[in-house]
Amino acid sequence: MCCLAVLFTACEDFGTEDNPTPSYISINTSNVQLKLGDTFVRKAIVAGSAVVTYSSSDETIATVDQEGKVTGIGVGTATITVEVTGYNAAGKKIYIPEEKSYKVTVYDPVNSLSSPALLTVAVGNSATITPTIDPAGYPIQWSSSDESIATVDETGKVTGVKVSTVPVTITAKAGGKTATCNVVVASFDLSTLTAAYTAQDGDVLTGVTTYPVSIPNGATIYLANATVNNTVECLGDATVAMVKETVSTISAATTAIKSGPAGTTLTLSGEGTLNATSSAYNCACIGSQQQGAAGNIVIEGGIINATAGDYAAAIGAGNGGTCQDITIQGGTVTAHAGSKGAGIGTGANGWGATACGNITITGGIVNAYGGYAGAGIGAGCANYYSSTITCSGITITGGIVNAYGGAAGAGIGTGVREYSGGPCPTCGNITISGGTITATRGGNAVWDIGPGVFSGDPGTYYGVVSGTISVTVTVKDKNGNDASIYAAP
Repeated sequence: MCCLAVLFTACEDFGTEDNPTPSYISINTSNVQLKLGDTFVRKAIVAGSAVVTYSSSDETIATVDQEGKVTGIGVGTATITVEVTGYNAAGKKIYIPEEKSYKVTVYDPVNSLSSPALLTVAVGNSATITPTIDPAGYPIQWSSSDESIATVDETGKVTGVKVSTVPVTITAKAGGKTATCNVVVASFDLSTLTAAYTAQDGDVLTGVTTYPVSIPNGATIYLANATVNNTVECLGDATVAMVKETVSTISAATTAIKSGPAGTTLTLSGEGTLNATSSAYNCACIGSQQQGAAGNIVIEGGIINATAGDYAAAIGAGNGGTCQDITIQGGTVTAHAGSKGAGIGTGANGWGATACGNITITGGIVNAYGGYAGAGIGAGCANYYSSTITCSGITITGGIVNAYGGAAGAGIGTGVREYSGGPCPTCGNITISGGTITATRGGNAVWDIGPGVFSGDPGTYYGVVSGTISVTVTVKDKNGNDASIYAAP
């Protein structure tokens, strides 16, 4: 802040209303460069007790008080006007009105300021936000939107005070620039584990671990930039919620998220992202392991990316395994099956009978990719001649659905059998009555919606739709053509 010294002239008021006298206003009218937030004083000198007023042409840029103090409010240029009203201090109009002005250009001393978008910290722990600022070293002011959850000191060090699944905003301010970082305060840092962990109801998990995590029956856990390089196993009904703006990863050599046993429900929800990967053959990414039995799967929200190894569905049943109903109500779901698995539905049947319950999609965005010879949504490939492979049925009433079959698989329906005899992959009723749907068969398949059929030998390598197919909305393939829909002879 700079102040300009001023002088005051004490003169007698010699004018009259009939014969006003000049005020002899004097003020420096040179233009001023003012740093945002700074102030300076420039006061007029006038004759006698002439009344002077100060005004700004744009108070969003610069304000001025009646002592001539100017404050830089916003970047730009404003005109400061000094006016002699013609009145003296006693309220008599004995001076000739007069005004003078000068321009104030307010500039921002900070060219740029940015900070990381997200930080996760456990209760009682601290982490420092490292902003990027130009010019380097310019002072930064820090503030927290809720200090009962997370505090921040003058260096940008954030301390977790209380667990919260709603991010707290930490704001950095320098000059006219601000940058924000959303902070999630977790209850447990997985990086501290030395053995397998059983989560607690309400846990907000962050950090990285190679140890398995289990979720007790009835518990809800929240993932906030958590990385589990092992299996997360549900011991009963369980909810896994992804905290907004966070990205979590579950990567396992078997099933990434193992659903609870038959009769239970795994619910995936939230607004964050979950990247789940199963690298092993025969194990679904989310659902059942090889020859395992899983309950229901419900996806309500979040961004879910699931990738399975060969012979398994990305979401649903592993090879020789079972999964009950799969329901997608919201969120964005991308499911990539391994070879011979369905994106959403069943895996192959080399390790025994493989089945999933009804697949229902009522909302959200769903992208399902079948592996070689598997359907995008429905049944996978029957790669063994003595075991059944079944999807109970498929119902789509809403959402945006893009389903892609692999090789001879249908986009929505079934894959094919690989032997000249034995069970075929089977799907019950297929009903599509709403939503924006794209169904695209594999490169060697016949139908976009219906049974998988190998076009080179349709009498040997095929699947079966045992129920009816009802499609009452327009369905396209990936090229914008009307989808081909199987009609029973």
